[in-house]
Amino acid sequence: MPTLSLKSWIIVFFVLLLFLVQVAGFLLIDRANSHNVQSKIEQELQAGEQAFVSLLDEHRVRLKRAGTVLAGDFGFRQALATNERATILSALRNHASRVGANAAMAISLDDCDGPIAALTCGMTLSAISSIERLASAGSTQSMPA
Repeated sequence: MPTLSLKSWIIVFFVLLLFLVQVAGFLLIDRANSHNVQSKIEQELQAGEQAFVSLLDEHRVRLKRAGTVLAGDFGFRQALATNERATILSALRNHASRVGANAAMAISLDDCDGPIAALTCGMTLSAISSIERLASAGSTQSMPA
């Protein structure tokens, strides 16, 4: 087995040293990039969450305002008091289209122990049955006086 000369040993040593430096540099840069990407993703998610919550709040305020307008409508209140179903449905359709809602409903909770009467417009039968199931589950709970 031939022995390596000093020159060969020096070349092998520097090649191995260069390889180790390259690996260490790669690992450090990869870790730094991963950390930067992770923090950037977290910032973007937080910004997206804030925008989404802001939009939800604006939507909630708009719907609350629309509900207040409808509740203050004398004609609608009169139709509810006299139980004029056609007028109530017409008012619900009109108000839903005015505020850009896909559906509107009026629910009567006059008799908490009895069935809940509801008039809906623009709702599918499955949505109405889901609401009825929720209402039935909620009517079994005691309501504060």
